[in-house]
Amino acid sequence: MIGLPPLNLFSLHNPFAILPDALVDMHSRTAPAARVQWNENYELEDKPILTVEDGIGSVSITGPLMRKPSLFAQVVYGATDFDEIVASLENAANDPGVRAILLEIDSPGGTVNGTPEVAQAVREAARVKPVYAFTQGLMASAAYWIGSQADAVYATPSAMLGSIGVIVSFLDVRGALEGMGYKMEVFSSGKFKGMGLPGTSLTDEQREHIQARIEETANEFKAAVRARGRKIPDEAMEGQVFYAREAQKYNLAGTVKNRAEVVARLSALARSGRRAA
Repeated sequence: MIGLPPLNLFSLHNPFAILPDALVDMHSRTAPAARVQWNENYELEDKPILTVEDGIGSVSITGPLMRKPSLFAQVVYGATDFDEIVASLENAANDPGVRAILLEIDSPGGTVNGTPEVAQAVREAARVKPVYAFTQGLMASAAYWIGSQADAVYATPSAMLGSIGVIVSFLDVRGALEGMGYKMEVFSSGKFKGMGLPGTSLTDEQREHIQARIEETANEFKAAVRARGRKIPDEAMEGQVFYAREAQKYNLAGTVKNRAEVVARLSALARSGRRAA
């Protein structure tokens, strides 16, 4: 029996494009789950995220999104592997039995690391076959970054989309440690080398450095969601989420009654031979 280590959610070097509520939820699951003893032979159910029906290749994108998530992250957080999404997209694009691709998304987002590569894979698939993104639940942050690269984005009325932005969290425990009689001292070769180590506080210069990195990534995010011709105003890209009808007003998505309507539209597009909605 082995104990699985938790993911460090409070790392300055691990920026997220995720709903803040989801980050808090993941953290709340970490401590109790880390105390559970796991069977080292435990195996996840081998359930492919790509399914094909009537010529439509559906790629299921759910839960927090990460590159090579640990067994802990998959079991406790319900994480999906970016690499598996890319492989599914490539398989669907190369499969002659697949006429069009549907991204079925229900995700709060995930790590920035890996997101641009999945978004690129969606763009490449869309050059070969029609690709639609669809949600009945949540398409936020990194999940919206990915979905926005499809030919069209659709959502049911009660679904939520957006949260266009980047977040880094840092837990400053210096005061608590000093209250217990501990004091952390860091010796490093540069002013940013020991940044964020447990037991330390951030300097103003370090805070500026972190914020600059976040803004750079956020600008890349915004450019990506506009790259497919969506005229999304700046005021709709401040990290907020919208119900589908409001998201439509800001050009984030179109609204549909249900999945069947999206599949019908995508099938008609594939039969027409046109390259975009």
